[in-house]
Amino acid sequence: MTQLAPGGEREWSALAEFDAGEVLDGLSLGILVLDAQLCTVYANVKAEEALALEVQEARGRPLSMFLPQPQRFVDAVSRALQRQESVYCDLPRYERDLSDAAGSVLLRVSPLRNHVTGAHFLVEVGMHQRVESQRARRP
Repeated sequence: MTQLAPGGEREWSALAEFDAGEVLDGLSLGILVLDAQLCTVYANVKAEEALALEVQEARGRPLSMFLPQPQRFVDAVSRALQRQESVYCDLPRYERDLSDAAGSVLLRVSPLRNHVTGAHFLVEVGMHQRVESQRARRP
C-alpha cells in the first residue's frame, strides 16, 4: 500500500504485496474461513488435505456439503455463535483411498467478531489418528 509522506511523496509499504495465503498455506494446522451462511471463503492446503476438499470447488458453497456429518457441524457452529466462543466438533474423516489411516478431524469453530458484513467463522482443522489402527501395526 502506498501512502503520502509528509512532503507529498508516495511511500511504499511491504503490506502492499502481502498475500495471507502464502503465510497460511505454510502452516501445519488447517485453516478455513466461512461467511455467515457457512460458505467457504478460504481454505489453506492443510484444511483441504484433512477434509478431502478442493477450495476451488468449495468456495461460495456451504462447508457442510463436504462433511460426512453435516448436522453435527451445523450444531457446533450454532453453539459457537450463541456462546460467542470457540466450540470443538469431532468428525469422521473422508477416506481418499483404502491406504489412508482411519481417523477423524477435529474442528475448532470460532466466531469472528465485529465483521462488517455479518458473522464470519474461523475453523481450525486438526487430524486425529485412531490409536487402535496404530497399535495394530506394531510388531
